[in-house]
Amino acid sequence: MVGSSGSCKVLIGQYFPTDQTVSVEISTASNCTLHILPTLSDKEPHTTGLPVDEAGDPETKSPTESAVEPPTSILSPTSEPTSVSEMPGIETMISANIFAEPIDSGPPPSNIAQRDDHPVPRAYWCRGILYNPVGIQSLIMSAKELGQGTTLTTDSITAMSATVRLRPSANSEPAISFPLVQGMGTVSKATENPKIINNGNAEATRPFYGTIQIAKDSGGAEGALDQAAGVYPETVQLSGSVDDTTGSYSFTFFPAATSLRMQTTTKGIATGVFGTSWTMVEPRMPVRMGFAPYTPEGESRVKLSEGAKSAIRAAAQQEVSQNMIDQTNLDSMYFSGKGLAKFAMILYVINDMLEDRALAQAGLEKLKQAFATFVENRQQYPLLYERAWGGVVSSSTYTTGNSGMDFGNTYYNDHHFHWGYFVLAGPSSGI
Repeated sequence: MVGSSGSCKVLIGQYFPTDQTVSVEISTASNCTLHILPTLSDKEPHTTGLPVDEAGDPETKSPTESAVEPPTSILSPTSEPTSVSEMPGIETMISANIFAEPIDSGPPPSNIAQRDDHPVPRAYWCRGILYNPVGIQSLIMSAKELGQGTTLTTDSITAMSATVRLRPSANSEPAISFPLVQGMGTVSKATENPKIINNGNAEATRPFYGTIQIAKDSGGAEGALDQAAGVYPETVQLSGSVDDTTGSYSFTFFPAATSLRMQTTTKGIATGVFGTSWTMVEPRMPVRMGFAPYTPEGESRVKLSEGAKSAIRAAAQQEVSQNMIDQTNLDSMYFSGKGLAKFAMILYVINDMLEDRALAQAGLEKLKQAFATFVENRQQYPLLYERAWGGVVSSSTYTTGNSGMDFGNTYYNDHHFHWGYFVLAGPSSGI
C-alpha cells in the first residue's frame, strides 16, 4: 500500500512489475482518493486490496483528518529570483573529532522564556516496590538499611551514562550506588551492607563494604566473566572523525569493559569485549547524499525528463499555493514541523529538479513567513527553557496539565523527530 498525507491519495493492493499495465479501480473514502489494484492471481498469498474508511489518525488528531483546503489563488513566479550560493562541501566542515565540541553552549535566545520547574521533579522518592511484568525472572538488589524513607537520586549524568544511588533517607550517604553505562557487560553495585543465603535470596551475614557484579551467563561465558571481575565502566565518551567517505567513531569506557554473548531485547545478539575502547568504522558513508532521490549505487537523481517536469510542476504549483501558515501554526511542534518540512521539500523539488527558480523564490517567501512564527517563538504553545533538567521543551503540558500533549514534547519525548523537521526545513529550502 502506498499513501500520502494532506489531500490523501492511496494506492492499495499488490506490487506489479514496472513494465506491466493493469486496470485500476478508483474509489473515494472521506478525503482520500483510492486507486485499488487487481488481485495477483499468479502470486502467493493472492491477497486483494481493501479501501480504507478514513484518513488521519484519531488517536493523535493528525491534521490529515480533514482535507487540506485548496488554494484560493495560484502563486505567480517571482520576476527576478535571487541567486543562491553553493553549500560548502563536506571536506570543509569536518574537524578532527566531530563530537568534541557542542554546536552551541550559550544561553537560549531572549524570546524563549525560562523557568526553574518541570512537571517531572529532578529527584524521586522511592515508596513501595519496583517490579517487572510477570514472566520476567527479576533480580532485586537492596540493602537492610533501605526502608520506607528510601530515596533514589541520579548524578554524573551524561548522554550515555548515569549513576543511580539509593539512600536510607534524603540526607544520608548512599547505601547502594549503580553506575549505569550503555554497553556495560555487567550490572555493578557499590554497596554498604547486603546478605547471602542459597535459596534464591542472597544475604550477607555481616556488614559488607565493596562491589557486587551481576551478569547473565547464557552458556560458556564464565571464564570471560571471571577475567573481568572487579572491572566495570562508570561512564563512556564518544568521539568520531570522517575522511572522505569513511567515518569512524569510538566509545572509550572509564575505567574498562568485558567478553561474552547474550540476547538483547531489541538489538539481536550482543557480544562483550575486553578493553577500554571500541572503534567502529563505516567505510562507505553516503556523504554526497542530498535531498534528491538517492540510488543504492550512491547517486542522487536530480535530472528529470521534460514530461515529468511538466506533470510535477502542475501539482507543485498547486501545493505551494496552499496556505502555509494555516498548515503549520498548529498546537503541536511535531505536526507544525512536519508541515514546514513538507513545503520545504516541495520548494527543493521546484528549485533543483524542475529548475524553476522564479516559482521557488515566490514559494520561499511564503515559507519564510510561516517559519518566522517559530523563529520568533509566537506559536500556539511557545518553547521554553526549563532549568530543572536543562533543555528546551514545549510549554503545552505546563499550560494544559496534559502530559500527552504533543506526544509528550514537554517530557523530552521524540525531540529528534520534532526538532528534526525544523532542521530539515531550514537548510533544504535555504532559510
